[in-house]
Amino acid sequence: MYFFYIISINIPLIKLNTPAQHNINDLDSAEIEQIQDLIAERKHSREQLSQLINLEISALAETMDKFLPGFWSRFLENRHQACQEFIQKKRNHQLQVALTADQSAQESTNTDDQQLS
Repeated sequence: MYFFYIISINIPLIKLNTPAQHNINDLDSAEIEQIQDLIAERKHSREQLSQLINLEISALAETMDKFLPGFWSRFLENRHQACQEFIQKKRNHQLQVALTADQSAQESTNTDDQQLS
């Protein structure tokens, strides 16, 4: 059984020709409340989209598991491995950035010491 969902999101038009030189203190409480309502709507829409994507993935996985038994478990193993590789690459990159920053700081300190001498 397949389910298809269509989400309708009403996004108000934004006038781009108006100056954006507004201070938050210039806004009255009605405008602030309207902005907060828009933010809440966007968060709700994003949550609904996330739930829809999760539902589609579950339906796809169930269907694929019917055609290829063990598909879902292999998919999860591959996803777990990919996540671990991603995390390791990110840690290596952060370490490389930190080492580069330390080297730059040491070089500038050495340059300053040589100029003082």
